[in-house]
Amino acid sequence: MPRHKKPHFSLYADECIPYQAVTYLRSLGLSIKHVVDLKLIARSDDFHFKNSKKLGRVLLSFDGDFKKIDVIDLKNHPGIVLISAGEKTPIHVQRILLKFIKNVDEDYVKGSLLIVSFDKIIRFRKGQKDQKKI
Repeated sequence: MPRHKKPHFSLYADECIPYQAVTYLRSLGLSIKHVVDLKLIARSDDFHFKNSKKLGRVLLSFDGDFKKIDVIDLKNHPGIVLISAGEKTPIHVQRILLKFIKNVDEDYVKGSLLIVSFDKIIRFRKGQKDQKKI
């Protein structure tokens, strides 16, 4: 398997993210914490948003509630990455995340809400929306 560029950011996976995908990403050298490891299951979205900020980690989720960009203050937040995938199987999630980490850096993610699919990233930041093919 080819080596992938290690991102300069750390990830915080909520309970929507398959644990097997987290384990795989760790095997590639990524710094990622899952709420299972932190014993933070069944907490609110708001809790995970605040905790990811406190820990300085990009929040990773499938949860569409985070799309409410108008009510979420991303100032000084490492960022939110929502995976938009038809399938939520670990292998499918892994493929999307690998493309994601190869195509973005910390500055691109910081203070942003990213919606990542297999072929594109849509970024919302400071009232602006842009799109990037991956």
